[in-house]
Amino acid sequence: MASYTTPPAFTDLYYDFTGYAHPGYPSDRVAIAENLSKAIADSSANTLPGPLVVATSTGIYVYDAADGHALISGTDVRCEPNSGFYELTSLSHVGPAIAYLATIKEMGGDQWKSHIPEMIDHLHGIKTANAVPMKEHWATQLAERSWVGKEAMIKKLVDYTCSLAGNYLVNVRDGKEELSAESVVSNLLEVNTSDYPISFNTIMIGTFSLIALKSAYDIYSALSDKRIDWENAKVLLHNAPGTNYGAGLTPESNWVHPTIKAIAGADFDKERIIIAPYATIPEAVSKDALSDVDFDFLSDNIWAALYAGPQITEKVFTNIKDISIPERNAIPGDYSCTKAGDIDDFIMRLKFSTGNIGEMLSNTVGFWIAGEAVAKSWDLSSMDLPGFTHGLPKGMSGYPDASPDIKES
Repeated sequence: MASYTTPPAFTDLYYDFTGYAHPGYPSDRVAIAENLSKAIADSSANTLPGPLVVATSTGIYVYDAADGHALISGTDVRCEPNSGFYELTSLSHVGPAIAYLATIKEMGGDQWKSHIPEMIDHLHGIKTANAVPMKEHWATQLAERSWVGKEAMIKKLVDYTCSLAGNYLVNVRDGKEELSAESVVSNLLEVNTSDYPISFNTIMIGTFSLIALKSAYDIYSALSDKRIDWENAKVLLHNAPGTNYGAGLTPESNWVHPTIKAIAGADFDKERIIIAPYATIPEAVSKDALSDVDFDFLSDNIWAALYAGPQITEKVFTNIKDISIPERNAIPGDYSCTKAGDIDDFIMRLKFSTGNIGEMLSNTVGFWIAGEAVAKSWDLSSMDLPGFTHGLPKGMSGYPDASPDIKES
């Protein structure tokens, strides 16, 4: 193979049809596929010059099609530092982290032992930092728009979480609790005692809901700008979800897709939202403007080429029957079939999201929160939040005003 070279005639014939995205494609040639894509795009009333919406793993940005391609609107989202993401997500991870330690132990490893005192110390630190007056509290200082009015309840949630998890780990450390899958479920994830009437499962859904609300509202704020021409907007989703590189590749597995569709309006063609996980995103995305080269690359080479694909197929294969694939049925955690207080439904969705590599973890509540936001016309004060305002034990309207201290021994 090393000594073989493809005869130029084969390469020339290949380049006649396609290959224009390859680095070695001749600059003086235009492929037939590229010509047809452009012809369809130019002839379609639905592909007039329009703004470019690019959603990445760190933000969502809207660029004008006019000369200069200025940033119309945009926002950083999700896991940016100092955003509240680490504050709540670190707590939601405690339950799974302890379950992982139990699994390590049951597999015969002893690495779990070193993590116990570290986690206790960290929970102690958070509980102490969380105990300051509300004026000085991190949630007040953060001033997250979607959490306005919820700061005091967030403080109570954090205090309760640290108390529950911290004392469970202290009992494990002191030999009063056997670290096992059964113990983690009974005395943490599904705990129900006088001191701890709210389960850690509920806490997880509550923290997920708050983070999902923040993410959804960030998207809504960026995409509600009246200068956005949604009829001709070109939307690219490139939102790599954390380290799950195979997730969110379809509208049914990416809650951002229906959220954008809902914000764009009932008349917006959802086919204009293209999920393009393998596209190269220019470094300038998130900056105040895009160059003509970067804008045209995203708008034409990526979006228009993918958008034209189905139309090309219909024109070329007119005599071939279509294969119809039905949309998936609603599942637990979807807005249409789950109520805000159905914590078990959301836990089922959590298992589904973590057990399927095509699913984003944020889908656990993402589809539901987006549905609730639309149903309540994005009135944050009237929205129900699973695990936070709803799904608590009967007779409880919120997390306890004070929770037990983490025991020293």
